[in-house]
Parts: sequence; structure tokens; C-alpha cells
Amino acid sequence: MRIRVRDGDARSATAELIVLPVPAGEQDGRTIRELARAAGGGLRPAIAATRFSGREGQVATVPLGGARRRTLCLVGLGDRARLDLDGWRRAAGRGRRAAELAGARKVAVVLDAGAADARHLGAVVEGFRLAGYRFDNGLRVQLDVLNLFNAQTNQIEYYYISRLPGEPIDGVADRHVHPAEPLAVRLTLAATF
Repeated sequence: MRIRVRDGDARSATAELIVLPVPAGEQDGRTIRELARAAGGGLRPAIAATRFSGREGQVATVPLGGARRRTLCLVGLGDRARLDLDGWRRAAGRGRRAAELAGARKVAVVLDAGAADARHLGAVVEGFRLAGYRFDNGLRVQLDVLNLFNAQTNQIEYYYISRLPGEPIDGVADRHVHPAEPLAVRLTLAATF
């Protein structure tokens, strides 16, 4: 993997995915406003629809639109006053995972002026590289916790016309639901050879 550091802003980035680390409460900051102006105004409502607030660990991706078909990946940094270099590493790692999920081959990580010094850049590069690390021994361990709080809710709800035996030929418009699975914990150990 080749990593290059360049000076510039998010609007001039030619990457398929633009990773933008955002502190809590700054989801309408200068960089996002500039990108929104360049994208034609639909960006800020799209971000609002994701309910992104910048809390640590939060990741939201929204299309930037336009001819270049770029995507913006917002990564929450948490409270700016408590932000340290490890927070920047974690954010870069989350951006790397989002890039892998999106299948992006070229990624730009845009840092604000306050984080563009050598220490912050080093932490971001380190986090981005570490997130791409894979064990080569063929073993994978995975822990999944489903419905952690055992919420009694529906996983999905549909409203459409269906017909069960004994109902009119035209069917009945009704709400159809799939209940959420109960609390479940799965431990997976997989080996490839």
C-alpha cells in the first residue's frame, strides 16, 4: 500500500472516498460547508439524515454526487478536549474499514488545520495501516452479540397487499413484520486452508 501526504482541501481530493474525521458537535464545520457548496446543497440534509453527531466510533457515509461519484465518509472523533493521538489512530482505522467496505481503491483522509502537524499525520497513517493488518495463519475468531438489550421490537416492517388462504382474491393490505431475534451470542472460530 502506498500512502502519500499532500497539502490541499477536501474539494480538490480526487479520491473515490474522502474520509473526514469530525469532532463531536462539529458536523456542520467549515470543511463540510465547503463540500456542501461544491456539491450543490444536498450534502448537509444527507448528513443530517444519518444522525451523525461526531461521537467517537460513529461512521457515516454519504454520496457527494457530481460527475466524479465520490463518497464522503464522516468518522466521529468524540470530544475535542479529550482527543489524543490514539483517537486519531482509531478514527483512521475506522476510515480504512469503511474504505474496504465501499471497495474504494483511492482514499483521501482530510485533516483540519489544527491536526496537520507531523504527530497527527503520523498517527493517522499508523492507524490507517494497522487497520489493514490481517493474520496470515488462516485463523479467524469472531464474536457476535445480537440484540444485546433483548429489545422486543420488529426487525423490519412492511405494508403491502397479500393474500392468505380464505382471504379475498384481491388480497388484503396489511402490515407485515419480522420480529427481532432474541438475545444471542455467537463465537465463531474459522480456519482456511
